[in-house]
Amino acid sequence: MPPSYNSLSLGPSDLETYAAEAARHDMDAVRGAATALVDLVLTDDYAYMDALPIAVQTSVLTPLGMLSDALDDRVDDPIIIAAIRSVKGSVRGVLAQCPPEMRELIENLP
Repeated sequence: MPPSYNSLSLGPSDLETYAAEAARHDMDAVRGAATALVDLVLTDDYAYMDALPIAVQTSVLTPLGMLSDALDDRVDDPIIIAAIRSVKGSVRGVLAQCPPEMRELIENLP
């Protein structure tokens, strides 16, 4: 079974930090943007993912899957922010290799 958002190591102070960040954003819009990213990359046939450079694939697949699960499970806002941070952190070194639409969606996430 692949890692899910439950595997994020979040302590009480982390959750407080992410809750404060979530309070600064329109979380409906954040969830919408995160869903757009997931829908773009994690297609049923994986055609988009397979077309990405290998470095991007290996960096983003697990965190994006975790974000997808969190969105599907409609978890609390701090967990969504944590999953988004995981995605953003995972692509930090390969963001320039991402296609423009994917890169823009990632950059627009909090």
